[in-house]
Order: sequence, then C-alpha cells, then structure tokens
Amino acid sequence: MNKIKFLVLIGILVCWSAGCSDSKIVTGYVEGVITFNGEPVSSATITFNPQGTEGQSAVGFSNEKGVYKLTTQGGKDEGGAIPGDYLVTISKSDVPIIPLDQANYNQQTTQTTAPGVAPKYNAILPKKYNDPSTSGLTATVKKGKNTIPFELTE
Repeated sequence: MNKIKFLVLIGILVCWSAGCSDSKIVTGYVEGVITFNGEPVSSATITFNPQGTEGQSAVGFSNEKGVYKLTTQGGKDEGGAIPGDYLVTISKSDVPIIPLDQANYNQQTTQTTAPGVAPKYNAILPKKYNDPSTSGLTATVKKGKNTIPFELTE
C-alpha cells in the first residue's frame, strides 16, 4: 500500500513539474489604433518583437477602424503581450487574387499563384515599417491595460 502512495505522489510531482497545471503566460492587455497620414489603417499586421534575447513576440491585426489587439501564444489574457520593451513592425500588403481555375498551389511555399508566376505583393505602407531595425517604432508593455497608438507617416 505504501508503494502505491509513493508512486501516486511521484506521478503528481512529475505532472506538476512538467507543467500539467493550467498556468499560462502572464500578459498585459494591449490595444491601440494604427493610422497612416491621419487615416485609420485596416487589415494591417502589427508585431511586437521583444528587445534583447529573451521574450516572446505578440501579434495583432487591425480592423476597419484601425484598432488592433495583441495576442501572445499561451497568453493568459485574450489580448496581450508579456510585460517588457519591444521593437514594433507594422505591415499591410495588397496581394492580387487569382481565380482558382488559373491558380497553381505550391505546397512547399504555401502560395497560390498563376502557373509560372511569382506572387506580387504591393506594400501599402512604407517598407521601413516592416523591419524592426528601421521602423523607429517602440513600445513598453506593463501589467494591466495598455493603450498604444501608432501614427505612421510617409
């Protein structure tokens, strides 16, 4: 009987140390508005890239009013990022839609293109905002609610 209790105790300890609990990453809720030359930017992708070697990126997408909410994989809140300092990128591209009867789906690149034609991406925002080293956009996320707007210009 003592052997069974011991094995159950070992199983509980192993499960607890391996993360079997319902614990999730603690994040600060992050939302804001993205504008370009004073106009809301819809359908943009915003990425918070952690500064330094530690951390985890958070990603969001803007709606028709330019409002975004971030999410972090494994995050405790529906919208958020791990508290810390971030370099930010924002991108929006216009990818032409090709009719299915003219499409050639390439499983290796997961891109749909016309046969023999590479997809052409038309950047809607200046390219500098696509790279954390050139965007000039930074953010600090704290515990609790964070409202972080981004006003982009040419």
